[in-house]
Amino acid sequence: MQHMPDPNHARKVRLTTYSQALEEGSRDKFGIKIVPAELDFGIIDLSTLSTWPTRENVFYIRLEEGEARLADIQLSSSLGSLAAFRDINFHVRFSAAINLATGVTYAVTVTLDPRGNRGFYEDRVEFSFEVPSTGTRFTITRAVKATVTVEAHRRQLAP
Repeated sequence: MQHMPDPNHARKVRLTTYSQALEEGSRDKFGIKIVPAELDFGIIDLSTLSTWPTRENVFYIRLEEGEARLADIQLSSSLGSLAAFRDINFHVRFSAAINLATGVTYAVTVTLDPRGNRGFYEDRVEFSFEVPSTGTRFTITRAVKATVTVEAHRRQLAP
């Protein structure tokens, strides 16, 4: 008996495959640890943006064993052919590739700039690495998110 094509089943399979890929991409690999697992800027009151328009938070990268080179850091929203049309609210500065030293912790600052607008902001930071001796390339991703709202509205919508 042949499997009948079902659009709902096909959608579930694609979603499962996508979810598994996201999970695999967020795992620490090759002796590299990145903390935290997700960078949450929390809830930011819209009224505070006039005096404090941007927020910063930090990921920490540590090579526990082996060798690795941090080749690049990008935001998922900045990739692809439509990147120029997206409103990118998170920013990461990366100037040059670096060979990671075992046992040293490196800080990577992520800046949120909601440009005075309320909303839910979400992106992924993609850390690209290379193992120099083997040429193996791999990526570790981490989610970043923030909510900008009016405090009174947030209280009204709370459960």
